[in-house]
Amino acid sequence: MIYRIWAFTLILKLFIAYWFPFLADEAYYWVWSKHLSLSYFDHPPFVAWLLNLGSVFENYGHAVRWPIVIIGHCSILIWVEIMKRWLNPKDLFLFFLMMTLNCITGFGTGIATPDSPLMFFWPLSIYASFRALETKKLSWYLILGIICGLGFCSKYHMAFFLPVVCIWFTVEKKWSQVKFQYIPPTLLVFFITALPVFIWNYQNDYASFLFQLNHGFAKNKKEFWVFDYIGSQIGLLFPIIFAFAILATTQYKSLGEKRWLVYFAWLVPLVFLISSFRGRVEPNWTAVAFPAIFALALLTYHRRFWIHLTLWIWGIAAVIAFTEVHFKWLPIDERRLKTYEYNAFDEYLDFPSKYQPFYASSYQMASMLYYKTKIPVYKLNGTHRVDQFDYMPESKPSVDNFYFLFGVWNNLAPWTDNYSKTPVLPEYKERILMRYTRK
Repeated sequence: MIYRIWAFTLILKLFIAYWFPFLADEAYYWVWSKHLSLSYFDHPPFVAWLLNLGSVFENYGHAVRWPIVIIGHCSILIWVEIMKRWLNPKDLFLFFLMMTLNCITGFGTGIATPDSPLMFFWPLSIYASFRALETKKLSWYLILGIICGLGFCSKYHMAFFLPVVCIWFTVEKKWSQVKFQYIPPTLLVFFITALPVFIWNYQNDYASFLFQLNHGFAKNKKEFWVFDYIGSQIGLLFPIIFAFAILATTQYKSLGEKRWLVYFAWLVPLVFLISSFRGRVEPNWTAVAFPAIFALALLTYHRRFWIHLTLWIWGIAAVIAFTEVHFKWLPIDERRLKTYEYNAFDEYLDFPSKYQPFYASSYQMASMLYYKTKIPVYKLNGTHRVDQFDYMPESKPSVDNFYFLFGVWNNLAPWTDNYSKTPVLPEYKERILMRYTRK
């Protein structure tokens, strides 16, 4: 039953991915796929590699996402395989439905982001860890190293895996089961597999590592961020699931061999809870912990009604979200919705063909115009925050004349002082199309 529903929902997600418009960040990663690199400023390269693989479907709606959809959806099956030994058949089925219908672990993996491959390699690493402990074979230790390396090439959050395992082994006294002579080759194959990320960072003064550390842990405090983080996590998990998982955790001793779920459920969210006292935490940063939290919730509940209610609410919410994209029927200002991104820059779609070379003022604008027109559009070097465009030579004009859609909030790089500027079009929603001419 599980496998039939899994296959059906995969087909459904492939259809949705074909039809569903690209978000700005997805278009940004798509641009990366047209400029393949060992790694990138914002994230490791795996999402770009998958989008490049999907380029064979470039002319079929938004099917370029399909490799990401498939790998993300496969993560559900891996978790089902892991949980077979820990859950009875009825609870396993409910766990599968929770994974499938939740907006992060289910439909969220149909969006082209680094989270999808991370959500695939994280449970695969857990599975390999169990196999390594049980078989005590070098082959499984090496497989674990390779999987963790690929996870690190997906998203830096894979770095949390080792600390979680170490704390788990220490508290549960499992170090005696580890073949320590296999640890060095495991670390070696991890490093070799993740070498593209390390090479890129070495070549670029570790800019990506430093950016992510600053992004996640820099002190830039606002009091409400802690409550924003906690609220977002409870909202995404749903209060019922969150409460059941907390209840299971309070019964820690009675969990027996299932106690490993506690470490994989709460340690990553705890790290980001601490981080939220220093800066803003994105809700999806804890995504790898969601499946373990779902499993914990199923270990202690006594009324299936509440789980079923949660599943119905998630399903209805998904239908509302997808129909809103197409029909825009919600009585809400669309500028307040995430779906506003889809058409936010459509008024400038003719600019890349009419004004050459044309440069945008943000990575979102450049990426969306590039994706929709298939005409290369780059963010002007040194404009807005630092991103991958600033590492592309094409982002800095090599010609005497170029066009730039200047925003009144933009701070321009010093090199633009060598150019005189002339308005081409009047102010247009706080943006002015400028023609820059070398002095």
